[in-house]
Amino acid sequence: MLVRDDGTIAGTIGGGCVEGEVWQAAREVIASEKPRSLTFDLNQDPKYDTGLVCGGTLEIFVEPVLPPPQLYIFAQAMLATNSTRPPAAPVSTSP
Repeated sequence: MLVRDDGTIAGTIGGGCVEGEVWQAAREVIASEKPRSLTFDLNQDPKYDTGLVCGGTLEIFVEPVLPPPQLYIFAQAMLATNSTRPPAAPVSTSP
């Protein structure tokens, strides 16, 4: 399931209350840019009944899809010259 910035979704994880909680968690992950794990118990015990009594445990990992980082490099080369001195000439030690 993909949750966009504006809250719209693409795909599903089965609907119901679990999808609503995952949607809410995804909105929080978008805001914080930090991943998060969710666990849902899907058992038939009435005190844990969330409307999903198929049994087992559902684990969901929600992570933000961030744009790749961009690196901008600004460089400038400068050649410094001293115009008050004449250019150097090569010196030879042989006669």
